[in-house]
Amino acid sequence: LLAELHHRVRNHLQIVGSIIRSESRGGGAEVEAFGERLERRLAALTASYAALQGEDGRSVPARAFLRQVCEPLGTAAVRVEAEASDDLTISGRSTAILGIIANEAVCNAMKHAFPDDRPG
Repeated sequence: LLAELHHRVRNHLQIVGSIIRSESRGGGAEVEAFGERLERRLAALTASYAALQGEDGRSVPARAFLRQVCEPLGTAAVRVEAEASDDLTISGRSTAILGIIANEAVCNAMKHAFPDDRPG
């Protein structure tokens, strides 16, 4: 039942992403930019969820987890790269907290360091 729940949550997140994409088309540049930002945030949430599901207290490689959470936040103008030591792992219980912190840090950096779609 838990596996089915995870599957349904992933599907619903993808549906929401599709709705955002289709509703923001043709609404002008500002609406399309907002839709794109919202869709990137949703993609990061989906990646975080995918990284968390199935973790039953096992440690996960920090590099892969951070890349999965952070890199979808990049845009055509700004590339996001996440790096961590090869031997660094995160406990299964800590992944949710780290995922939220990393997501917020990258989103704030994107918002304040690269306004008006400046490249970086």
